[in-house]
Amino acid sequence: MRKIILFSLMLILCFSMPAFSQENLTVEVNGNEVNFPDQEPFIDPDHNRTYVPLRFVSEALGGDVDWEQQSKTAIVDRNGKHIEMAIDCTSPTVDGNNKVLDAPARLMNARTVVPLRFVSEALGAKVKWVSDTRTVVITDGQQEPQEPEGDTYNVRGYNVPQETKLNIVPGSSDEDPYRYEINIVIQMHEGNIEQQYEDASSILSSKFNENDVNVLMDYVKQKKSRSDDLDKWFKLNGHKIRIYSSKTVPAIRINIWPQGVTW
Repeated sequence: MRKIILFSLMLILCFSMPAFSQENLTVEVNGNEVNFPDQEPFIDPDHNRTYVPLRFVSEALGGDVDWEQQSKTAIVDRNGKHIEMAIDCTSPTVDGNNKVLDAPARLMNARTVVPLRFVSEALGAKVKWVSDTRTVVITDGQQEPQEPEGDTYNVRGYNVPQETKLNIVPGSSDEDPYRYEINIVIQMHEGNIEQQYEDASSILSSKFNENDVNVLMDYVKQKKSRSDDLDKWFKLNGHKIRIYSSKTVPAIRINIWPQGVTW
């Protein structure tokens, strides 16, 4: 009798759980495919909405993500904006102002997943769905990277290697003094870290001399493991530069602001 009851409960749980489609969805941010190690993007058929893991997409766009356990709220800081998104909520706040979504945030496999509209409404990026390849294409900024020509391509005056594991996030506007010029993200989980260091040095050499590049990269290389924190500001050749990495993120960000910023 007990076995019958347990089996019945299991059937109830199975049929009461929502069914999501995770068939071969790809997410690209600024031309780079995003890796999702433990929670893939999916389509919720009940709302007919595509969901993406908040942390990985936000980080690919150059944002910092934190989690407030008591209120079950994901917190994103990006480009001077402070964004909060609570689980089961359809109204994220951006700098204290409410945005309205048509589907709530969810918690899946200990990851916050958000409807795709969150990326445009809250994170301010452009979103495009390519149905033929089932790909979500997310681009950030008014000035897009140029098409690769030869071994490098140009992003706001920086020569970027065509084949690199670095995540390159271009700034969007010369008129916004708080907007970085370029964000170079070293992705420790992608492997081949020495090649990423070399690529980052090459990109920095587009605008800085060898001694300045060595100073920046010497600090970058102080992060030996994920548990190491980095956070330091530099001012070189009229540019403000911030190098930072937290214990919760296996990445090192090199944010560079345009010459002449005074904030």
